[in-house]
Amino acid sequence: MAEAMVESVMTGEVVTVGTTTPVEEIAATLAERRFGAVPVVDDLGLVAGVVSAADLVTRIEFGGPSAVPPANRAAERRLRKAGGLVAWQVMSRPVVTVDRHDPVGLAARRLAESGVRRLFVLGDDRLVGVVTRGDLLRLLVRTGEPG
Repeated sequence: MAEAMVESVMTGEVVTVGTTTPVEEIAATLAERRFGAVPVVDDLGLVAGVVSAADLVTRIEFGGPSAVPPANRAAERRLRKAGGLVAWQVMSRPVVTVDRHDPVGLAARRLAESGVRRLFVLGDDRLVGVVTRGDLLRLLVRTGEPG
């Protein structure tokens, strides 16, 4: 049996935000749609970064009366994001991607090695989908075989 390609398991309609989308709007999108993250696209339609719930929670971590000074570089980065007002100020990059024609085995490997929960799928350098760990699990259930 031939290995499945990423485009056969990805979700093709991806909700995106622009680089100047306000943080409050991004938070509302994540909460309403129950997403863990959303890709940020620039004016050319290229993926510039990703904003995750973790990126936004820094506002709570460093914004309240119980806030403590950052103890290390990772905390310093979170503190910088906490003051961000728009997507480009809080987004993470680089974005982990795969091509729509890549085998699902490569997607699984990239997910495992990077520690991210989703990969953004490109076709001709444009965002065409997203593939998650859950998408790969559904493939296993459907076929009973890896890839």
